[in-house]
Amino acid sequence: MKVPGSREEFESLARETMEKEGLTFVSAVYEVVDSLTRQELDKGEVHLACRMGCPLCCYQMVTCTSSEWEEIAHFLKGRWSMIRTLVNKARRFWLPYYLHNRHKPPSEEATLQVYKDWLGKPCIFLNTSGRCTIYKVRPIDCRTLTS
Repeated sequence: MKVPGSREEFESLARETMEKEGLTFVSAVYEVVDSLTRQELDKGEVHLACRMGCPLCCYQMVTCTSSEWEEIAHFLKGRWSMIRTLVNKARRFWLPYYLHNRHKPPSEEATLQVYKDWLGKPCIFLNTSGRCTIYKVRPIDCRTLTS
């Protein structure tokens, strides 16, 4: 796969992958990113920080787009046992945190504090075995952590 030189080329490659493989646009983007990442890894100049069974990166805040959230929601659809586990896990820490902080005015300092407070807390999608329960649809942030 030729490395795209522009956003338009990347989007074209993703749309081509989407049509050829019958994927959603987000899944096609993931496929292209994963393929390009494999290409770079094969050169031996870049190394992924993420390794199977190593959850170190899963103890920091990761962002994702609304489209990525939709892909995750679609992936979780019908997986009620997993959803209950995830909600209960998130509720134990984040509900009290939210209730304590909900009336604080939004500010850059408050945003930075959320990141600091998250540090060391496991991602809600990390299971007790240290594996990602949504690995197939994990966000771009999780796909591109390199060392």
